[in-house]
Order: sequence, then structure tokens, then C-alpha cells
Amino acid sequence: MHRTWRQLTRVCTGTWMLAMAGVSVAASVNAQAIPGDFNSDGKADILWRNRATGQNVVWLMNGTALTSTVSLTEVTNLDWHSLSGGDFNADGKADILWRNQATGQNVVWLMDGTALTSTVSLTEVTLDWRMSGVGDFNADGKADILWRNLATGQNVVWLMDGTALTSTVSLTAVTNLDWQSVGVGDFNADGKADILWRNRATGQNVVWLMDGTALTSTVSLATVSDLSWRVGGVADFSGDGSPDILWRYQGAGGNQGRDLIWQMRGTSFAASLPLTTVTDLNWCIAGSPIPLVGFTKLGWSTRAPSPVTRSEAQGAVVADLLYVFGGYSNGVFVPISRSDVYDPSTNAWNRIADLPEPLTHTGVTVDGRDIYFAGGYVGNANGGQTFATKSVWKYNVDSDSWTTMPPLPLARGSGALVLLGRDLHFFGGADVNRVDRGDHWVLSLGGSTGWVAAAPLPNPRSHMGYAALGGKIFAVGGQYDVDEDLTSLSIVHVWNPAVPDTWTRVADLPAPRSHISSSTFVMDERIVIAGGEEAHRESVRDVSAYDPWSNTWTALTPLPGARYSGVAGTVGAQVFHTTGSMTSTTYRGIPGN
Repeated sequence: MHRTWRQLTRVCTGTWMLAMAGVSVAASVNAQAIPGDFNSDGKADILWRNRATGQNVVWLMNGTALTSTVSLTEVTNLDWHSLSGGDFNADGKADILWRNQATGQNVVWLMDGTALTSTVSLTEVTLDWRMSGVGDFNADGKADILWRNLATGQNVVWLMDGTALTSTVSLTAVTNLDWQSVGVGDFNADGKADILWRNRATGQNVVWLMDGTALTSTVSLATVSDLSWRVGGVADFSGDGSPDILWRYQGAGGNQGRDLIWQMRGTSFAASLPLTTVTDLNWCIAGSPIPLVGFTKLGWSTRAPSPVTRSEAQGAVVADLLYVFGGYSNGVFVPISRSDVYDPSTNAWNRIADLPEPLTHTGVTVDGRDIYFAGGYVGNANGGQTFATKSVWKYNVDSDSWTTMPPLPLARGSGALVLLGRDLHFFGGADVNRVDRGDHWVLSLGGSTGWVAAAPLPNPRSHMGYAALGGKIFAVGGQYDVDEDLTSLSIVHVWNPAVPDTWTRVADLPAPRSHISSSTFVMDERIVIAGGEEAHRESVRDVSAYDPWSNTWTALTPLPGARYSGVAGTVGAQVFHTTGSMTSTTYRGIPGN
């Protein structure tokens, strides 16, 4: 695991309905909050972080009444996320735990009330691990840290002596990644932290009652099926010794930005109490393990252009660098092998090792420091191209070198490649005759020597977007047929390993879109698609975000120029899009109001 490793009210039907009367305040859609007692009055306060500006503000609370606000030091590097208000130095006042979601660094701000007294660096942790909460698991009066691996479902507690890590303890794994640990609090008043879980697909909520790091029993709470309600944290707001649950509405419409507290008596619901509404969703309650972003606007600017013009290139982000491989260049539809890497921190490009063969239309995915490529169109010795290949390659960013992998069972071009757990999944694309195919094959990275068949993709297609999120695989848009005969698609399918024999159709794209294979990426629990083609040679500027938890699409600020088959990804809290449509332009998008 280390660097090496809502007001809601119950009605007689048993469901929960909104009944809030919060007062709207001047706030924008960009903030984040941490429950914790900053002023040592025995009642939790709320820490907010603005994920667009880097501002940090504490609401000093008297129960559910806001008494005053205090601004803390700004942290304008938006890769840093404040995650908890635990008391690390046992002075009775909340401290602030920070995690850099680009580097894996972890830092504690030791606080005297709302004054920062010192900072302490903790052990770095790889980016597949998320801090899920802070609480005293071993009853020593000092905060411990709960971690969850969003790729494997492992759960681990760091037992801390102040800011010193004394030991790590593995808890029961929860391999259904729809379940997320969303808060820590002592629900049964035994002096030891318990864990609150929420299922982001069903809205179920469950408490794990713990005896230290041992699970003793589970208690189901009321289901909140509106998935736009997100748990912001767990803390004792009423000062009665029992933790309460803070909720924030992270969707659009009349409830946007609503905040409320479930007042609890142990694991029993007592009352729902509204807080002041903060309609700007850029303000987030720091401490929620589920990013509460929901931005709709991107401030676009132009950055250093690619060294060569490209379309249909392959791309990936690794360690804050944007890698671009092959594609077509200079208006000639013959694959090239040239590869380059862009460093946003220096706004500079550098050439890297060429592809082992000229390639375009290749499925791409990332595993740590390795980038995998499967299928594609291959340049041939006659100056043309072959429209499918069995080839699978691995590129290591540290050694700048290529390794062959077990080939696909059949030649494919313009298919999708996704890493889910320790398995590579290839699906869709077309054969060497450019006939659409729906085959789905899986290669285990745990020592397997070959690909095995899995449930085929419905509506066989190519040039689609694809991503893994929440332990599931998504196939987004794409097209039937090619060139003048193509039909762009809006359909979206999801494959769930818990139901391995079928793909399920979910909310369609707002409009048909293809040529989005390398411009589809995951950012803050949403799938983002930048540019694409609505018809043959008709590029679009559209940028769209899909929230799988609410099964909805949101329009984001369009690209400055229409682009098909560009390369896009997120570095820290920023979006980068480069090339496409035989251009060399690089755009940077900064989320904002």
C-alpha cells in the first residue's frame, strides 16, 4: 500500500423524501467540507474547500446553527485535497489531513483552533488508494486513518501515534466497488471508531460496528436512492456524544447545494436538520472520499503545440505527463510511429521512443507506470495501412522501452482496451475488412499467457470512447461502418463483473459521437468526453461528462475549436486536449464557475 505497494424525512412507505428549507447564500458551484471540532466546544464544525480557487473556510457551528466563518490559508495547487478533521495531537481540536491526488503525498496541518501551527509529512501512498476517513480505532485518544483501494476493494487502517505510523491492519475486503466507505464515527459509544458505507449504485447505507479493527456486526440504515445526495462526513454536531451524518446534494435543480444533517442516536435516525444552502458546487465538504465536484465550466487557454500535427493518435496520462503515440500526421492517412510526451508543469514537449510499428486506432490503457496498446491500424511497407492487427504492446515510462504481449485472438482495429483490477479487457472494433465486431476478450496480468472470451459487446461498433469507473467498464458512443457510410452513435453500455454474462444500456450521450477513443477519460468520478465526430468529417467542440451514480450527462464548456480524434486527459484538477483533426494545438481547461 505504501509507495511500494438532506433535510430528509421518513414517511410511512419507508422511503425518504426531501423536506428542506435551507436559506440560499452567496456561493458558487465549486466547494468541499470536513467535519471536526475546531474550537473545542464539543460540537463539530465544517471545513469547506473551493476546488476551483483553493480557498479553505471553516464554518464554526453551534449544532446546526452557523455562528461564524473563518478563512484559512489558501492552497492554490488544486491537486491537494483536504480530507479530514481528526485530532492527531490529542489537544482536543481538529487538525487537517491533506492528500495530493497527483503525487500521493500526505500532510497533516496541526491546528490550534483555526490557526495553523505546523505541518507534518506522512508516508506517501500510491494513487489507487483513497483516504476514506479518520477516527480513533484503538481508543488511544489519537486519530487513525482508514484507506480503501478503489481498484481492488482492500481496506486498511493506519494506526497512528500522533503523526507517526505505528502499524497497518488489513480489514475485510469489499470487492464490490460500488460500496464506498464514506465516514468514520463511534456509533455504538464504545470509544472505538465504526465505519459508514454507502452504495453508489443503489443508495444503500450500512454501518460496520467495529471492535478496534475487528468487524463485529453490520447495521443497515435507511436507503437514500437519489444518488445526488452524497455523504460529506460523520461527526457529532449536536454534542450528545453520538455521531451524526452530514449530507450534501451534488445534483442540479431545486435541491442543488442543499446541506443537511441526519441527527443519529447510535445507528437509529432521530431527525433531519437543514443547514445553510451552498449552491456553488465548487465548494465541497472536505473529507468526503467521493469527490464532490460537479463543475460545468472550463476556462480554456492555449498551451505549447504538439511537435507534429496529428489525428487518430493514442494517448494516456501517467504521473502528471500526457503521452501521445502515433496516429496520422501532416494530412496523410498513413500511420506514423513517432511518440512524444507533454509536461504541463513546464509547458514543454519531449520526444520519446517511437512505437515499435506505425500505429493508429489502437486501444490504450494504463497500469501504474506501464501503458498497454492492443490492436489498431498498422502502416505497411507499401506506404499504406492494414486495418487490423493482433499485436499487443507494453510501454514502460521509466525505461522508455517496449515489450511484446500475448496477441489478441483475432486481428482488430479501433477497439477499446480497459484495465479492470488486474485484467485487461479488449472489446469492439472492426476486423481487417472493416466489419464491426463485438468480441470481448480478457487477459489476466497475473501470469496468464492468453486471452479468454467474455460477454460480447452489444451493437458491435468501433471508434468509441471507453473507461473503467466504479469497478465497471463503459463503452461510449462510437460508430457503425466507416468513412462516408459511417453512422455515429449515442448509445452507452456498461459491463459489470458482478453480472458477467451481459452488458447493460445506460443513459445515451446527448448527441451521437464517434472518434473519441483517446479523448475519453475519468475525472472526479465522472467520464468526460472531449470533441469527436457527429458525422463523417464533421467535428464537434462538445465536452460532456457522465455521472454513473445518477446516470446523467452534463454539458461542459466546449473546446475552443472543433476536433475529432484528439488526445485528452486530466492532470491534477486540469483538463488537457491536444492534436486531433490534423492539428497540433494543445488546450488547457481549468474547472470554474
